[in-house]
Amino acid sequence: EPEIEAFTRRHVELTRRYWAAEARCMNWFITGPARFPVARNEKRMKISDARRADLAAHSAAARKAAKRKAFPHGADDEPIRSGDPSALQRIMAKIEDLALSIDKMKAANSIVRRMEKDGADDAAMIAAIVARTGLSAEVAARGVVLADWQWKRGFDTAGSRAEIRRLQGRLKSLTRMHERGTQSQEVVTQAGAVEIKENADIARIQMI
Repeated sequence: EPEIEAFTRRHVELTRRYWAAEARCMNWFITGPARFPVARNEKRMKISDARRADLAAHSAAARKAAKRKAFPHGADDEPIRSGDPSALQRIMAKIEDLALSIDKMKAANSIVRRMEKDGADDAAMIAAIVARTGLSAEVAARGVVLADWQWKRGFDTAGSRAEIRRLQGRLKSLTRMHERGTQSQEVVTQAGAVEIKENADIARIQMI
């Protein structure tokens, strides 16, 4: 693969530059503390640190580039991009998942209120929530076990409801864009005519 070859060549080059810079740094255990050229060695150490940072940055940039090539529209764990061909479907699926999560948290809140009246302990509440709602034990514990600053058990659905509203607005906007299709208009500027294109396929405003 050309990308692998280019990465390897550049990585070897940066590694050699780092090694060369590191080799020029002196150790006072070897040269002795007396009359040690502190300023010169500090400069060399800064250069070595910069070369090491270049090496780390190159690896990070290569990983990002490989990920972009493998997932041109973003991975599943990344925010949904408007230009993704499956953006509408993914947004609708996200809304459904959030709605289901809210239903589970509401059911968990009912369980907590009922079991609190019966004097149940935290472990019993967590077990009941896991068994009846399908929430994980970790999630259940967050709504049951009180932190020092908390005074009431329960699961807050406000954040999820706000996210649903945001996604619904985005879904509506993208749907309108796809229904309109790609549109363009020509605008005359001092630099000449410019075409402003609303590209529905990639959800971008382009100036041509």
